[in-house]
Amino acid sequence: MGLLNFFRELRGRKQEVDAGNPQSSEPRSLQDVLDSLHRSSQSATSTNVDNQVGVKMEETLNFEPGSLVRLFDKRRPLAKADGETHQKWENQLANVVVKPLQLCQPSGLDEIGDILTDAVRNGVTVKAAGSGHSYSDVATTNDYFIDTVALRRVADEDDPILGQLRQQDLKSEWCAETMKAKWRDVKDLPDIYFDSSLEDILHVRDVFEHNTMLFEMEAGIKIRDLNRALDKAGLALSNMGGYDGQSIIGAISTSTHGTGIDLPPFPDMLRSLVLATTGKWDGHVISGVASGPVNYYRIEPSNGITDAEHYKANQSQYTCNGVDIQLIQDDDCFRAVMVNMGTMGVVYSVVIEVMQLYYLTETRTVSTLDKSLALIQPNSDDADGVPEVMRRYRHFEILISPYPMRGCSVIDMDPNKPPETYYSHFETLHFQMNITPNLPKDHNDHHEKPRNFLSTLLGKLSISFEALSTLANIFPKVSPLLVKTGFAALEDRNYVAKSYTIFNLGVNGDAGFANEIGFPVESSEQQFTAQHVTKAIDSIHRVAQTARLQGEQYQTSPFTVRFVKKSPAFLSMMNGTNTGMIELDMITGTYAGIEILNRQQRALYHLGGRPHWGLEFSQLTGSHDLVHGMYPQYPKWKSVYDQLNSLGTFNNRTTIRLGFSRLDFKRNA
Repeated sequence: MGLLNFFRELRGRKQEVDAGNPQSSEPRSLQDVLDSLHRSSQSATSTNVDNQVGVKMEETLNFEPGSLVRLFDKRRPLAKADGETHQKWENQLANVVVKPLQLCQPSGLDEIGDILTDAVRNGVTVKAAGSGHSYSDVATTNDYFIDTVALRRVADEDDPILGQLRQQDLKSEWCAETMKAKWRDVKDLPDIYFDSSLEDILHVRDVFEHNTMLFEMEAGIKIRDLNRALDKAGLALSNMGGYDGQSIIGAISTSTHGTGIDLPPFPDMLRSLVLATTGKWDGHVISGVASGPVNYYRIEPSNGITDAEHYKANQSQYTCNGVDIQLIQDDDCFRAVMVNMGTMGVVYSVVIEVMQLYYLTETRTVSTLDKSLALIQPNSDDADGVPEVMRRYRHFEILISPYPMRGCSVIDMDPNKPPETYYSHFETLHFQMNITPNLPKDHNDHHEKPRNFLSTLLGKLSISFEALSTLANIFPKVSPLLVKTGFAALEDRNYVAKSYTIFNLGVNGDAGFANEIGFPVESSEQQFTAQHVTKAIDSIHRVAQTARLQGEQYQTSPFTVRFVKKSPAFLSMMNGTNTGMIELDMITGTYAGIEILNRQQRALYHLGGRPHWGLEFSQLTGSHDLVHGMYPQYPKWKSVYDQLNSLGTFNNRTTIRLGFSRLDFKRNA
């Protein structure tokens, strides 16, 4: 039976229920539904709609097989660096679609400069995008759209990328030879397990985190490709999010993060970047002069990695299209461009600080919300009040069910009772990870086992993704059971693999979508407080219950709470405070999924919630100084933005929506 017939069978079952057929009823358990649909779902296959249409047209019009499918493919390679017309770009979820004047795919800084020069000449805007992982309109433009997919080379002494920093032009302490000489020996370190002593855990962590190195690359490289390049060099990212399909600059410029109260987000790995822009920095430029409509800047903090005198002496080595790549070492400029969402220019290359290649050991434990919250109470013996569990585990996060359950039934929470009345009915899962120096011979090998909620659920139920999505929409009351079913299957102990294998949850980029909001987990005295975490979780549960009872709208996945170190980046969600990040996931196709996530986002504004720049559905606005209220350093960020985007070249929907750029209106006299 094909997918269409499978849908019809589900729809027929639903109609029987609505008609009051005594032989049919809303499922009392998830198995009731699965037993009747299992055979159908096994034969259901995923089909690309665009390709299906193309094939039918080819059959009808007698075209060469595959020609129309290739024509409709939004990702087909571009032949020219200066762009092609009549092209469409859409993000992974296909909720953001642009049809720009030109879709460009530059392969170097010189070609980026050509595109910007042409844009200034023609008075059009430019926007660069990475992998299209963002769900907001942050990566949109109606004019010249730059796809950075071809900007994926890593630095190479024999075949350098344009503007690549030479070892002799770095400060001595940042030279590879000097940094490597300071590495500590890891040969005799003990293997780390779930029940290892705290002394061993902290010692191993300290040694590996001490062993760092600089790594330079073009900014469009995907994180999965970067991980491979780092692995070959015996290196690794210090932390990572749960998806490796993003570009490195997409992760940096939206303040993507992993989890770990002592680990900051991606932008804090950044040590230097090269930016092409049509604006001009009004502050101090250490080396180089402006020339022409495009400026190229290497931007670093005031104590940057580059030796200013050496850079000046060798300025001729740092040019593009005959124009100097000017050196800026300024804290405000650097902290602004760290997280700028592509609104200040096109980032060509980045230098990040990475660490020695390492393994992680991960244990996942099923629990309940009351026990989870008990684990994260402030520790009076810690100078910052950080809970012991967050000191013991380098990475700690909590997966939480949106619904309190008694058996297979959802409990209706009485708003007149305190929220903690129901905590023991919310299922949770603890993720606990630590560095271990080796891959033990007796390690728990699960390389073929899915590591994320959705893949685990599909495997557990033996049904296709399409069937799961349809099931949740036709029988929405099944959703809490789907969530419950996935928890036990995710439990695991002492799984050991290379760090990036553990971090990457391996979920198909099209299978789900999410919103993420950060909130402070510190008091005004900069002490950890569990009260803020509790209030945020309570808010999520209240909104979930209202959507369920008032509109039969369900969240189809649990949500995650991660903990991230504060960041100096002006527009990072973690700016100025250690932060709890709540990620609310949905299965693609969930009925009213985006509406639910938007309600959750608005509710968390009242708790200091700051939405992830890429994982929000364009709901955040600059009206009534909302952005300024969220980000105290916004005036400093805006000052840099006004300089580097002085011509408005990088204006787009996001800059207008958030009030970064100004549209002037004049009435005729």
